[in-house]
Amino acid sequence: MQPELLGSFLNAIQASGRKRPIALVLAGTPGLEDTLRSSDASFWSRGERLRVGRLSKEEATRTVAEPFKAADIEMDGDNACQIAEAAEQYPYFLQLYGKAVREALEKSGTRQLRLEHVKEALRAGNLERMDCYAERYEEFRIHDALELARTVALIFGSSGGTLKDEELQAVIAAAPAGRTDDKQGFLRTRGYIWKAREGSWEPGIPSLMDHIVMSANDPALPLT
Repeated sequence: MQPELLGSFLNAIQASGRKRPIALVLAGTPGLEDTLRSSDASFWSRGERLRVGRLSKEEATRTVAEPFKAADIEMDGDNACQIAEAAEQYPYFLQLYGKAVREALEKSGTRQLRLEHVKEALRAGNLERMDCYAERYEEFRIHDALELARTVALIFGSSGGTLKDEELQAVIAAAPAGRTDDKQGFLRTRGYIWKAREGSWEPGIPSLMDHIVMSANDPALPLT
């Protein structure tokens, strides 16, 4: 969504709810904070913000299944689990794959979810996910942050997937700055890293890190 359109949308919500509290959930969208800051969403600086990273396997599976259940479409646990795993339990990708399942159902003209719908949704979701990776790669390139992203990915890979605050800060401090003054904030708002618990960081999207490392090692590698 373009910043000016988003600003109009959010301010309309604010105006309609002037006499009562507003809860707005926008989970997992890469670069969301920057988009909100660039719009005229006047409550953004006053609202309480809760950062959401990857969900647990159980939470992600439930997140996939429950919207279909609410629409009287039965999705068994194995299918929901398969979709959650393909989405890497990341909120933005859970939305993406869930949308692909819905579109596969609509195209078939049935409300009975079958294995072929799930397989079609996984294929479509994988393509959209790679498009997202290409966008992130280009964003890192434009900000001269590919070496920063690559360095952080390699350290996570060698650490077993978790870094303490001081370990991450040391890696980021030693990495090239690129065109951003806040290197940690830049990575965090792109979903590249997330604070899984107090004092501990994990990859936001592990396969995005893999993609950045492979693409940085081989610039000729296709992005999609």
